[in-house]
Order: sequence, then structure tokens, then C-alpha cells
Amino acid sequence: MLKGNWGKAGFLPFNHYFSQKVLGLKPFLGDRQEARIRIRQEGGAAAHIDSVSIEGKVPRLVSGLSESNVYRKLAKRDFDVVDAYQRTIELIFDLKGVQERTVNLVERVEPHEISKVPF
Repeated sequence: MLKGNWGKAGFLPFNHYFSQKVLGLKPFLGDRQEARIRIRQEGGAAAHIDSVSIEGKVPRLVSGLSESNVYRKLAKRDFDVVDAYQRTIELIFDLKGVQERTVNLVERVEPHEISKVPF
């Protein structure tokens, strides 16, 4: 969030396999001590987030998810996922001591039609 308004920092495409993507936020965050980011699905069917962090720091606050233990689930890559389908998720990170300001996201988004070919 910049000056009270949301701006698009980037787009990270995912497929039906869990994969890790990174997005540099330094141009948007400057020397701020807090990052407020929003993750929103664009396209596809079921979506699951396995982990999200900025330079290894997990979110201080998460809104838009209803699962229990959401902080534990987002803290590490372990296939204990949260449902992100058609949700807008807002995350707040403390950035004290963080230099590069790169968000690291592990996620998958299934296609609308699942292949009928086994493995």
C-alpha cells in the first residue's frame, strides 16, 4: 500500500504444482519499517498457499483467511496449506532489519479442468 492506495507491484504466475516465486518490493517499500501487501488470485480454479515471507520473516498480521493456525501454516514450506481460492489476502510484515525486501511465495493454482490422464 502506497500513500493509502493499493498499487500493483507485480504478477506471479502459478500452475497446478507447488512452486516458489519471488517478487522484489524494494522500489515500492523504500526504507519503511512495515510492509502491507495484498495477494489476490487472477484466473484458475482452486488455489493454495503453502508459505509466504519477506526475507524469512513471516507476517505479523493476516486477514482474509478463515483457517485456524494460519500463521503456523504460512510460516514454512511443508504442504500444510491455506485455501486462497477467490480470496483477497492482506498481510502485514515488520521490516526492521530487512534489507532486500523480497516477498517469497509458495503456492499453486489448479486449472478449471483437471487432466484425465493419470500421472
